[in-house]
Amino acid sequence: MHLRRGHIMLIAGGAVAVASFAISLYLVSANTYSIRPNDSLIIQRFISNTSQGVYSISFPLYEGKANLDIVGGSNQTIVKEIISPPIVNGLFPIKESGNYTLILTNPASGSTLEASVLFGDQLSFVTSEQLTFNTLLYVGIITVIAGAVITILDRRRVGKMKQFGDTSDLV
Repeated sequence: MHLRRGHIMLIAGGAVAVASFAISLYLVSANTYSIRPNDSLIIQRFISNTSQGVYSISFPLYEGKANLDIVGGSNQTIVKEIISPPIVNGLFPIKESGNYTLILTNPASGSTLEASVLFGDQLSFVTSEQLTFNTLLYVGIITVIAGAVITILDRRRVGKMKQFGDTSDLV
């Protein structure tokens, strides 16, 4: 069993990494919206002026372009742009605390836009689920690397043991 520890760590690290991706898929599906042709998605959040505003929009299965508007608390337009797939990320300034509105418009006349949207302030942008995903992913990657290193070192050790005729530790 002693010489199988590298393989066990490789399997455990892979399982942890797969679990982190399952959490990631859950997060994406929880924030995915369907926007019919010539329709808009409106998301409103309270954002304090202690931070910057953040948005992340992904729509990999959409061929066209979409219109993005972010309107501040006093109805001033902060961001107005035409965005293209697959992923758009950005920051916007927060001048005063208040309700900020993200408006994502599907100008296409024929296809529905499936978009995953994250919108809010920079301080609260990383939710506990996202933090869990990142932590599990890093733990999984580190465990896989450690398992690979241990496997390589154990193989060298077994090679030297066989070279000198010592097979007492081999199971």
